[in-house]
Amino acid sequence: MNSIVCSSKKARPETVALAIKYAHELGLDYIGQLPDTHANYECMLVVENQGLKLIGQGQSFFFHPSMSKLRIEAIKQGKPDAMVRAMQLDSGMSMLDTTLGLGSDSIVCAYVVGSRGRVVSLEASKLLAFVVAHGLRSYHDQDPGLSEACRRIEVHNTYALDYLRTLPSNSFDIVYIDPMFTKGIEQSSNMSPLRAFAVQDNLDVATLDEARRVAQKRVVIKQPYYSALLKELNYTRLCGGRYSRIKYAVFE
Repeated sequence: MNSIVCSSKKARPETVALAIKYAHELGLDYIGQLPDTHANYECMLVVENQGLKLIGQGQSFFFHPSMSKLRIEAIKQGKPDAMVRAMQLDSGMSMLDTTLGLGSDSIVCAYVVGSRGRVVSLEASKLLAFVVAHGLRSYHDQDPGLSEACRRIEVHNTYALDYLRTLPSNSFDIVYIDPMFTKGIEQSSNMSPLRAFAVQDNLDVATLDEARRVAQKRVVIKQPYYSALLKELNYTRLCGGRYSRIKYAVFE
């Protein structure tokens, strides 16, 4: 992907300095201010006074907690979360999220496992991992528990299979896999910008085998209700309401 780093048109001097620093860290060219035309670049990391943004392919993306904030509020009220229930996740547990994306699922998991637990999240896209990791570190919410959950997440820019192969067996309680859906679910408007910047790999047998080796308790795979993959997987149980648009295939 033809990627560069630039600063916003109204960037302060300290913001420009950060943009140059980030370009060096990422091994990308810094071209100065955001150009008027974007046609020459597939992806631009724009360093603004308020944070980071990705622009490319007619889309823009910046970090935000998305649905995780509402899900955590519901959990605090004692309401069940379908993903947490499928994982049987609890305080102090460890979870490996092989597909960070927006970070929403990782945030919910980090909140549930608490300070005694551990959440590690993988993202194959270098720029997406950079923006989300930066957002997680700098996000502040009125709920200190949500802010702390964001900062506890360990982000690694790597492919899931490569990382899984480096791990000892049974090194995480849960391994979570959320492949990019082949087509979007209408209500998931938050995912639309993500598709322009994410690495869209399908789940393969090698990755699933490694995930099952690494998971001490279970592997959980998130899929849309229409997924053909659900018919192919030899899972232990399938979670999600009868009319739910999302299903969770669980391998104990």
